[in-house]
Amino acid sequence: MKRLPALMMGALLSSAVVAQAAEPGTENLLLTDHPLAETIWDVRAGEQISLDELKQRIADKDHVLLGERHDNPRHHRIQADLIASLGDSGREMFVVFEMLEPKQVNTLSDATLDTVGDLGKALDWEGRGWPDWQMYQPIAEAALTHNFKMIPGGPPYELLVRVGHGGEPSEETAQRMRWDQEYRPDQLGSLETELVDAHCGILGRESVAPLVWMQRLKDASMGLFMRIAQENDKGSVLIAGTGHTRQDRGVPYFLEDTSTVVSVAPVEVQRDVAEVTDYAMFDPALYDYVWFTGRVDEVDPCLKFKDQLDRMKGTHGSEEEAGTDG
Repeated sequence: MKRLPALMMGALLSSAVVAQAAEPGTENLLLTDHPLAETIWDVRAGEQISLDELKQRIADKDHVLLGERHDNPRHHRIQADLIASLGDSGREMFVVFEMLEPKQVNTLSDATLDTVGDLGKALDWEGRGWPDWQMYQPIAEAALTHNFKMIPGGPPYELLVRVGHGGEPSEETAQRMRWDQEYRPDQLGSLETELVDAHCGILGRESVAPLVWMQRLKDASMGLFMRIAQENDKGSVLIAGTGHTRQDRGVPYFLEDTSTVVSVAPVEVQRDVAEVTDYAMFDPALYDYVWFTGRVDEVDPCLKFKDQLDRMKGTHGSEEEAGTDG
Protein backbone atom coordinates (compact mmCIF):
# COMPACT_ATOMS: atom_id res chain seq x y z
CA MET A 1 0.00 0.00 0.00
CA LYS A 2 1.05 3.60 -0.51
CA ARG A 3 2.77 4.96 2.58
CA LEU A 4 2.77 8.56 3.66
CA PRO A 5 5.95 10.41 4.65
CA ALA A 6 6.11 10.73 8.44
CA LEU A 7 6.49 14.50 8.17
CA MET A 8 3.30 14.77 6.16
CA MET A 9 1.46 12.34 8.45
CA GLY A 10 2.39 14.48 11.43
CA ALA A 11 0.99 17.57 9.79
CA LEU A 12 -2.25 15.82 8.91
CA LEU A 13 -2.82 14.14 12.25
CA SER A 14 -2.89 17.54 13.91
CA SER A 15 -6.23 17.84 12.04
CA ALA A 16 -6.56 21.55 12.60
CA VAL A 17 -5.55 24.33 10.26
CA VAL A 18 -3.69 26.55 12.73
CA ALA A 19 -3.60 30.29 12.04
CA GLN A 20 -4.07 32.95 14.01
CA ALA A 21 -18.41 45.68 17.26
CA ALA A 22 -20.31 44.51 15.03
CA GLU A 23 -21.21 40.86 15.40
CA PRO A 24 -19.33 38.98 18.14
CA GLY A 25 -16.21 37.35 16.74
CA THR A 26 -15.81 39.75 13.83
CA GLU A 27 -13.44 42.21 15.50
CA ASN A 28 -10.25 41.15 13.71
CA LEU A 29 -11.73 39.78 10.50
CA LEU A 30 -11.22 41.09 6.99
CA LEU A 31 -13.91 42.02 4.46
CA THR A 32 -16.62 42.52 7.09
CA ASP A 33 -18.02 45.25 4.81
CA HIS A 34 -18.42 42.79 1.92
CA PRO A 35 -22.00 42.88 0.55
CA LEU A 36 -22.54 39.21 1.44
CA ALA A 37 -21.01 39.35 4.93
CA GLU A 38 -23.50 38.31 7.63
CA THR A 39 -26.15 37.26 5.14
CA ILE A 40 -27.83 33.85 5.47
CA TRP A 41 -29.05 31.86 2.49
CA ASP A 42 -31.34 28.94 1.81
CA VAL A 43 -29.12 27.21 -0.73
CA ARG A 44 -31.75 25.09 -2.47
CA ALA A 45 -34.16 28.01 -2.86
CA GLY A 46 -31.37 30.45 -3.67
CA GLU A 47 -32.98 32.96 -1.33
CA GLN A 48 -31.69 35.07 1.52
CA ILE A 49 -33.40 34.43 4.86
CA SER A 50 -33.33 36.03 8.29
CA LEU A 51 -31.63 34.64 11.37
CA ASP A 52 -35.03 34.03 12.97
CA GLU A 53 -36.09 32.01 9.93
CA LEU A 54 -32.93 29.90 10.15
CA LYS A 55 -33.51 29.22 13.83
CA GLN A 56 -37.08 28.14 13.14
CA ARG A 57 -36.02 25.82 10.33
CA ILE A 58 -33.42 23.94 12.38
CA ALA A 59 -35.48 23.76 15.57
CA ASP A 60 -37.11 20.37 14.92
CA LYS A 61 -34.26 18.52 13.20
CA ASP A 62 -32.78 15.41 14.83
CA HIS A 63 -29.25 16.24 13.72
CA VAL A 64 -27.96 19.80 13.28
CA LEU A 65 -24.54 19.98 11.62
CA LEU A 66 -22.72 23.26 12.21
CA GLY A 67 -19.61 23.65 10.11
CA GLU A 68 -16.66 25.97 10.59
CA ARG A 69 -13.31 27.17 9.45
CA HIS A 70 -11.44 26.18 12.59
CA ASP A 71 -9.59 29.45 13.14
CA ASN A 72 -12.46 31.84 12.35
CA PRO A 73 -13.88 33.12 15.66
CA ARG A 74 -17.07 34.32 14.02
CA HIS A 75 -17.92 30.79 12.98
CA HIS A 76 -17.80 29.65 16.59
CA ARG A 77 -20.02 32.52 17.70
CA ILE A 78 -22.53 31.43 15.07
CA GLN A 79 -22.39 27.85 16.36
CA ALA A 80 -22.90 29.03 19.94
CA ASP A 81 -25.84 31.23 18.95
CA LEU A 82 -27.59 28.40 17.13
CA ILE A 83 -27.00 25.99 20.02
CA ALA A 84 -28.53 28.55 22.39
CA SER A 85 -31.49 28.88 20.05
CA LEU A 86 -32.06 25.12 20.12
CA GLY A 87 -31.93 25.22 23.91
CA ASP A 88 -34.36 28.12 24.05
CA SER A 89 -36.79 26.11 21.92
CA GLY A 90 -36.84 23.37 24.56
CA ARG A 91 -34.75 20.79 22.73
CA GLU A 92 -32.59 18.23 24.53
CA MET A 93 -29.39 17.74 22.57
CA PHE A 94 -25.96 16.16 22.60
CA VAL A 95 -23.20 18.45 21.33
CA VAL A 96 -20.65 16.32 19.46
CA PHE A 97 -17.14 17.72 18.93
CA GLU A 98 -14.96 16.62 16.03
CA MET A 99 -11.90 17.80 17.96
CA LEU A 100 -12.10 15.39 20.88
CA GLU A 101 -11.71 11.64 21.41
CA PRO A 102 -13.47 9.19 23.75
CA LYS A 103 -10.89 9.31 26.56
CA GLN A 104 -11.87 12.95 27.17
CA VAL A 105 -15.52 12.24 27.92
CA ASN A 106 -15.14 12.56 31.70
CA THR A 107 -13.41 15.91 31.38
CA LEU A 108 -16.35 17.17 29.35
CA SER A 109 -18.86 15.68 31.79
CA ASP A 110 -17.19 17.43 34.73
CA ALA A 111 -17.29 20.86 33.09
CA THR A 112 -19.47 23.59 34.58
CA LEU A 113 -20.10 27.21 33.74
CA ASP A 114 -17.75 28.12 36.59
CA THR A 115 -14.90 26.02 35.16
CA VAL A 116 -15.48 26.39 31.43
CA GLY A 117 -12.68 28.95 31.10
CA ASP A 118 -10.21 26.26 32.17
CA LEU A 119 -11.78 23.50 30.08
CA GLY A 120 -9.43 24.05 27.15
CA LYS A 121 -6.42 23.48 29.38
CA ALA A 122 -8.01 20.37 30.89
CA LEU A 123 -8.60 19.01 27.38
CA ASP A 124 -5.10 20.01 26.18
CA TRP A 125 -7.03 21.75 23.43
CA GLU A 126 -4.27 23.84 21.92
CA GLY A 127 -1.65 21.17 22.60
CA ARG A 128 -3.70 18.90 20.33
CA GLY A 129 -3.36 21.41 17.50
CA TRP A 130 -6.62 23.33 17.70
CA PRO A 131 -6.90 27.13 17.73
CA ASP A 132 -7.29 29.18 20.90
CA TRP A 133 -9.87 27.64 23.26
CA GLN A 134 -11.39 31.07 23.81
CA MET A 135 -12.80 30.84 20.29
CA TYR A 136 -14.65 27.63 21.20
CA GLN A 137 -15.57 28.56 24.76
CA PRO A 138 -18.88 30.24 23.77
CA ILE A 139 -20.00 26.90 22.31
CA ALA A 140 -19.35 25.12 25.60
CA GLU A 141 -21.03 27.92 27.53
CA ALA A 142 -24.16 27.66 25.38
CA ALA A 143 -24.24 23.89 25.82
CA LEU A 144 -23.79 24.10 29.59
CA THR A 145 -26.37 26.87 29.95
CA HIS A 146 -28.98 24.63 28.35
CA ASN A 147 -27.83 21.39 29.99
CA PHE A 148 -26.78 19.89 26.68
CA LYS A 149 -24.44 16.95 27.08
CA MET A 150 -21.05 17.55 25.42
CA ILE A 151 -19.39 14.44 24.03
CA PRO A 152 -16.28 13.67 21.97
CA GLY A 153 -16.99 12.76 18.37
CA GLY A 154 -13.56 11.81 17.07
CA PRO A 155 -12.11 8.29 17.10
CA PRO A 156 -9.32 7.30 19.51
CA TYR A 157 -6.05 8.78 18.28
CA GLU A 158 -4.38 5.37 18.22
CA LEU A 159 -7.12 4.02 15.95
CA LEU A 160 -6.80 7.03 13.65
CA VAL A 161 -3.07 6.38 13.29
CA ARG A 162 -3.64 2.66 12.69
CA VAL A 163 -6.20 3.32 9.97
CA GLY A 164 -3.90 5.92 8.41
CA HIS A 165 -1.25 3.21 8.20
CA GLY A 166 -3.63 0.77 6.52
CA GLY A 167 -4.95 -1.02 9.60
CA GLU A 168 -8.57 -1.72 10.47
CA PRO A 169 -10.82 -1.11 13.48
CA SER A 170 -11.69 -4.12 15.60
CA GLU A 171 -14.68 -6.13 14.40
CA GLU A 172 -16.90 -4.71 17.14
CA THR A 173 -15.82 -1.12 16.50
CA ALA A 174 -16.18 -1.56 12.76
CA GLN A 175 -19.74 -2.82 13.19
CA ARG A 176 -20.74 0.02 15.52
CA MET A 177 -19.20 2.63 13.22
CA ARG A 178 -20.57 1.05 10.02
CA TRP A 179 -17.01 0.85 8.73
CA ASP A 180 -18.07 -1.48 5.93
CA GLN A 181 -20.18 1.33 4.44
CA GLU A 182 -17.63 2.36 1.84
CA TYR A 183 -17.85 5.39 -0.40
CA ARG A 184 -19.45 5.17 -3.81
CA PRO A 185 -17.06 5.91 -6.70
CA ASP A 186 -18.37 9.47 -7.06
CA GLN A 187 -17.94 10.13 -3.33
CA LEU A 188 -14.45 8.67 -3.34
CA GLY A 189 -13.41 10.69 -6.36
CA SER A 190 -14.80 13.87 -4.84
CA LEU A 191 -12.93 13.35 -1.58
CA GLU A 192 -9.68 12.48 -3.35
CA THR A 193 -9.92 15.66 -5.40
CA GLU A 194 -10.62 17.72 -2.30
CA LEU A 195 -7.64 16.24 -0.46
CA VAL A 196 -5.26 16.69 -3.40
CA ASP A 197 -6.37 20.32 -3.74
CA ALA A 198 -6.20 20.90 0.02
CA HIS A 199 -2.58 19.78 0.00
CA CYS A 200 -1.74 21.92 -3.00
CA GLY A 201 -0.84 19.06 -5.31
CA ILE A 202 2.05 17.97 -3.09
CA LEU A 203 0.23 14.67 -2.73
CA GLY A 204 -1.21 12.86 -5.74
CA ARG A 205 -4.34 10.71 -5.77
CA GLU A 206 -2.49 7.52 -4.81
CA SER A 207 -0.80 9.27 -1.91
CA VAL A 208 -4.03 10.56 -0.38
CA ALA A 209 -5.45 7.06 0.15
CA PRO A 210 -4.45 7.05 3.86
CA LEU A 211 -6.14 10.43 4.27
CA VAL A 212 -9.33 9.08 2.71
CA TRP A 213 -9.42 6.27 5.27
CA MET A 214 -8.75 8.71 8.10
CA GLN A 215 -11.49 11.07 6.90
CA ARG A 216 -13.97 8.20 6.62
CA LEU A 217 -13.05 7.01 10.12
CA LYS A 218 -13.65 10.47 11.58
CA ASP A 219 -17.00 10.77 9.80
CA ALA A 220 -18.05 7.29 10.88
CA SER A 221 -17.08 8.03 14.48
CA MET A 222 -19.03 11.27 14.61
CA GLY A 223 -21.99 9.58 12.97
CA LEU A 224 -21.92 6.88 15.64
CA PHE A 225 -22.14 9.37 18.49
CA MET A 226 -24.92 11.28 16.78
CA ARG A 227 -26.88 8.04 16.37
CA ILE A 228 -26.29 7.31 20.06
CA ALA A 229 -27.93 10.64 20.87
CA GLN A 230 -30.97 9.64 18.84
CA GLU A 231 -31.07 6.25 20.57
CA ASN A 232 -31.29 8.18 23.84
CA ASP A 233 -34.23 10.23 22.53
CA LYS A 234 -32.04 13.28 22.14
CA GLY A 235 -31.14 15.40 19.18
CA SER A 236 -27.54 16.13 18.29
CA VAL A 237 -25.47 19.10 17.22
CA LEU A 238 -22.19 18.49 15.43
CA ILE A 239 -19.31 20.95 15.74
CA ALA A 240 -16.92 20.14 12.90
CA GLY A 241 -15.14 21.46 9.85
CA THR A 242 -17.27 21.94 6.76
CA GLY A 243 -15.57 18.99 5.07
CA HIS A 244 -17.28 16.76 7.61
CA THR A 245 -20.68 18.47 7.58
CA ARG A 246 -21.36 18.30 3.84
CA GLN A 247 -24.45 16.31 2.90
CA ASP A 248 -23.18 14.42 -0.15
CA ARG A 249 -20.62 12.57 1.98
CA GLY A 250 -19.23 13.20 5.40
CA VAL A 251 -21.06 12.52 8.63
CA PRO A 252 -24.58 12.47 7.08
CA TYR A 253 -23.50 9.39 5.11
CA PHE A 254 -23.36 7.52 8.42
CA LEU A 255 -26.72 8.69 9.78
CA GLU A 256 -30.03 6.90 9.51
CA ASP A 257 -32.30 9.32 7.69
CA THR A 258 -30.97 12.42 5.97
CA SER A 259 -34.44 13.99 6.01
CA THR A 260 -33.88 14.63 9.73
CA VAL A 261 -30.48 16.25 9.11
CA VAL A 262 -29.76 19.92 8.48
CA SER A 263 -26.35 21.34 7.62
CA VAL A 264 -25.39 24.98 8.14
CA ALA A 265 -22.09 26.14 6.64
CA PRO A 266 -20.42 29.39 7.67
CA VAL A 267 -18.47 30.48 4.58
CA GLU A 268 -15.85 33.20 4.34
CA VAL A 269 -16.51 35.84 1.69
CA GLN A 270 -14.03 36.40 -1.12
CA ARG A 271 -12.83 39.76 -2.35
CA ASP A 272 -14.71 40.91 -5.46
CA VAL A 273 -16.99 37.84 -5.43
CA ALA A 274 -20.49 39.12 -4.71
CA GLU A 275 -22.68 36.47 -6.38
CA VAL A 276 -23.62 33.59 -4.09
CA THR A 277 -23.62 31.14 -7.00
CA ASP A 278 -19.93 31.85 -7.60
CA TYR A 279 -19.04 30.14 -4.30
CA ALA A 280 -18.30 26.43 -4.61
CA MET A 281 -19.90 25.75 -1.23
CA PHE A 282 -23.18 27.30 -2.39
CA ASP A 283 -24.45 23.94 -3.60
CA PRO A 284 -27.66 22.28 -2.34
CA ALA A 285 -26.00 18.88 -2.65
CA LEU A 286 -23.54 20.00 0.03
CA TYR A 287 -25.30 22.30 2.50
CA ASP A 288 -28.82 23.41 3.33
CA TYR A 289 -27.89 26.88 4.54
CA VAL A 290 -24.85 29.10 4.02
CA TRP A 291 -23.96 31.95 6.37
CA PHE A 292 -21.38 34.29 4.88
CA THR A 293 -18.78 35.85 7.18
CA GLY A 294 -15.65 37.94 7.08
CA ARG A 295 -12.27 36.32 6.52
CA VAL A 296 -9.44 35.47 8.88
CA ASP A 297 -6.89 36.33 6.19
CA GLU A 298 -6.33 36.49 2.44
CA VAL A 299 -3.10 34.52 2.39
CA ASP A 300 -2.80 31.81 -0.26
CA PRO A 301 -3.51 28.58 1.69
CA CYS A 302 -0.89 26.73 -0.34
CA LEU A 303 1.77 29.19 0.76
CA LYS A 304 0.67 28.65 4.36
CA PHE A 305 0.76 24.88 3.96
CA LYS A 306 4.21 24.88 2.38
CA ASP A 307 5.46 27.19 5.12
CA GLN A 308 4.11 24.75 7.71
CA LEU A 309 5.97 21.88 6.06
CA ASP A 310 9.18 23.91 5.87
CA ARG A 311 8.94 24.69 9.58
CA MET A 312 8.34 21.01 10.36
CA LYS A 313 11.37 20.07 8.26
CA GLY A 314 13.43 22.43 10.36
CA THR A 315 12.16 20.74 13.51
CA HIS A 316 12.39 17.12 12.40
CA GLY A 317 15.21 17.19 9.89
CA SER A 318 14.76 15.06 6.81
CA GLU A 319 11.53 13.27 5.98
CA GLU A 320 11.17 9.63 6.93
CA GLU A 321 8.56 7.24 5.66
CA ALA A 322 5.91 6.13 8.10
CA GLY A 323 5.58 2.35 8.27
CA THR A 324 2.49 0.36 9.10
CA ASP A 325 1.66 -0.99 12.52
CA GLY A 326 -0.93 -3.52 11.73
